[in-house]
Parts: sequence; structure tokens; C-alpha cells
Amino acid sequence: GPDVEAWQAFLERVAEARAARRGLIAAERAYALSRFAARWLSLYAEAKALRGWLDFDDLIERTEALLTDPGIGPWVLYRLDGRIEHILVDEAQDTAPAQWRLIEAIAAEFHAGASSRPADRPRRTLFVVGDEKQSIYSFQGADPEMFGEMRQRFARRLEAVGTGLTRPS
Repeated sequence: GPDVEAWQAFLERVAEARAARRGLIAAERAYALSRFAARWLSLYAEAKALRGWLDFDDLIERTEALLTDPGIGPWVLYRLDGRIEHILVDEAQDTAPAQWRLIEAIAAEFHAGASSRPADRPRRTLFVVGDEKQSIYSFQGADPEMFGEMRQRFARRLEAVGTGLTRPS
């Protein structure tokens, strides 16, 4: 009868209000968390600056800036080129684009054709280990698709100098 319909209508309003209330609570929590994070990040940046500390992201950012600075980058890469024989990238599926840019810059001369390296020096290698299916998506800014893209870039470079890319069976 009418009591059942009124009761059903009331329950529907309660369900709608509950969903709206849960949304409001979630929004309030997200706002509080964002305010906390903004303050914390500010204090963290101040503490690093005060103590002259660098974190992992700072190291990547500053190294990239150094290697891409037209005034000093080529010289730094030239100096590194004579000293680096092997690069190992482990968990490559979780490597961030900025990290790939560093790897690419450092390895640029590895496969540039005729090298000025003495014949008695070992052949330089870039060894990359990873599996897209095991990616921790967005870990430290990682883009798992970058893994495949970088594989293709290095494969093209190796093919251009007649070396070729070796992939496990």
C-alpha cells in the first residue's frame, strides 16, 4: 500500500543522500591532503635548500640540465665517453623519460660508427633488462611504453652501424 511506497521513496532519498555525503567526505579529505602535501613539499624544499641536499629527482634533473647545456654538455659527454664502457639499465620498464634521456645522451657515442677508441679496449655495451608486463605504472614518473620506444630507437642506431640489437629468445 501507500506506506510501502512512501517507505521505498524515503529509502531511495537516503541512498542518494548517502552517496552525496560520501562524495563530500572524499572531497574534504582530498582537499585536506592537498593542503598538507603543499605545505610538506614547501618545508621539504626549504630543508633541502638549507642543507644543500639533493634527492633522486634533483639528481636526474640537474644531470639532464648539465648534459643538455650547450656550453658544457658536449664537453661533459666527451669526457664521459672515454670512461664508460658498459651501461646496465635494470627494471627498464620502470625507467622514467628523464632517465631515458640521460641514458640516451651517455650512450650516444657507443654506436656512432668508427670510434676513436683503441682496438685493445672492450666493445661498449648497453644492456637493458625489463618487462613491460611487470611495470609499476607511473613509478617515479615511469612510462612503460617508453621502454618499447627506446628499444626501437637503439635498434635503429645499431642497424645503422651494422651491429644489430640482440634480444633474448
